[in-house]
Amino acid sequence: MEKPSKTWLKIFKITGLTVLITVFLMSIFVTFFLKDVINNRLKKEIKDTFGDFYTLSFENSYTSLSWNGFNVEFKKVAFKTDTANKFMLMRYPAVFFKTNSFKIVNINISDLFFRSVIDVNKVAIEKPELLFFIPEKASLAQNSASKTEGVKKSAIDSIRVTSFDLTDGEASFVFHRNLADTLYAGKQVNVKMEDLKIDLNSRESIIKTSKVEQLAFSLNEIQLSPKDSDYTYLIDGLNFNYQDELLQCFGVRVTPKRNPYKMTLESAYRETIFNVSLDTLTYKSAHFEALKDLSIIKGTSLQLTKLDMKLVRNKSIPLDETEYKKLFQESFLSLPIPVEIDSFYLKNSSIDYKLHSNKEPKPGHLKLTELEATIANLYTENQKRDVINARFKGLFMEEAPFTFDFDLPLKNPKNHTYRGYIGPMEFTSLNPLIANLTRVRLAEGRINSIYFEGHGNQLKNWGTMRSDFEGLKLKVTDNQNNERWLQSGLGNLLARKSNKEAKDGKVTPIEYIFERPPFKDHLTLYAGGLIDGFALSILPKSVYNLIMP
Repeated sequence: MEKPSKTWLKIFKITGLTVLITVFLMSIFVTFFLKDVINNRLKKEIKDTFGDFYTLSFENSYTSLSWNGFNVEFKKVAFKTDTANKFMLMRYPAVFFKTNSFKIVNINISDLFFRSVIDVNKVAIEKPELLFFIPEKASLAQNSASKTEGVKKSAIDSIRVTSFDLTDGEASFVFHRNLADTLYAGKQVNVKMEDLKIDLNSRESIIKTSKVEQLAFSLNEIQLSPKDSDYTYLIDGLNFNYQDELLQCFGVRVTPKRNPYKMTLESAYRETIFNVSLDTLTYKSAHFEALKDLSIIKGTSLQLTKLDMKLVRNKSIPLDETEYKKLFQESFLSLPIPVEIDSFYLKNSSIDYKLHSNKEPKPGHLKLTELEATIANLYTENQKRDVINARFKGLFMEEAPFTFDFDLPLKNPKNHTYRGYIGPMEFTSLNPLIANLTRVRLAEGRINSIYFEGHGNQLKNWGTMRSDFEGLKLKVTDNQNNERWLQSGLGNLLARKSNKEAKDGKVTPIEYIFERPPFKDHLTLYAGGLIDGFALSILPKSVYNLIMP
């Protein structure tokens, strides 16, 4: 075999040496210069886009290059926002956070240099302490009117993130009016986003204009305690998943900050003080995106499980007689945001309502337990308005099974119908309910059934009631709850011991008409009619007119 000539050997050596030197120089450039070039370009683009609105400080940073792009990791990070810049607050969220690790993985180099786009494969933030500042909308609106015309094109056109992961964080929100007022705070915050796209040239807030294929987050031990509120709000856990179209809250509690009875005495007009606990809230919707700008609340179903409501009012405090109380359907149609919810469900719930009075030793007391409800057709939009159908069932005064159904036409909200049933119970079980209504107490007897139905307009309720009862005995008491024997004896002579029956043996129906004062609510319209119907069932009308207020 012929040996290669010395000339070719020399060429091979020169070529090989050149390649080695080139590779060596490129590796030096990549190792010592290219990372700095990319890093400086990235800093410049961010600085030109956000100015001093966002600042990032850190103790250490590590950069590296891979075939997929540029990587950077910051250690012991502090991220701040200039909340005095009202113009930037219109478009970007005010965020503060501290974290030990902030990673940005695989920044696309060509997009950064040639397209003014930051395209990132992954952003990861571990165990951050987050604080979100909620600015005043009014001041932002004024600032918007004066500065929108001067908006310049952003140095970075858009940001795209394939995967965003925030894990094991803590978050707090503060309100613009008082920086010491924590609006709410939560622990174990986890956020995951996929295919996030942020348009930085839009004049609107990026929260409204950003797009995401998947958003899932969870947080625990949420506490809300606004300084100007009489209540504290607690949520044990919250889960949201955009692709699953599901929002869930667990362990919700709304508690008054002071004694509920004392709170009823503090306002000029009568108010309801409430104490609420809820085991689970489940909301299904394919339109969560509309909630970004609160354009519509649109969902398939909303379900509350184990809702326990304790309500307190004080009869001694006057009502505001200058205010017209709207019917349920009128209030629903007056909501500031359009609503489209197909079905609302209430499961295994209870209502405990107390009405205090300075003239009575004990409050009036209504208890509904084992409460189930279905409400359908909750639509405020004109083209979808129909009839709200509501169906309730449970135990009345912890003893009698009951049903209560009502239909509320939305196209003609001044008209409505209702019907219902109350099952077997002892008369004495009604005494807590009527404690603030009359000096008459029910001493003996039993209710077998009560059927009722009726219709109403804005102020009047016309109804029919069939009360099947037996063995009724009354007693009349004074203000100290001592029995007045003479009045009790007279009352028992006049009251019916059992229900009236027609010739065919069926219960004779009683008709009633009740008119609510315009300053009393829709519940009063129904409850007042039912109380009148029941009183007319057991008392002659002359006696009813004498002892009922």
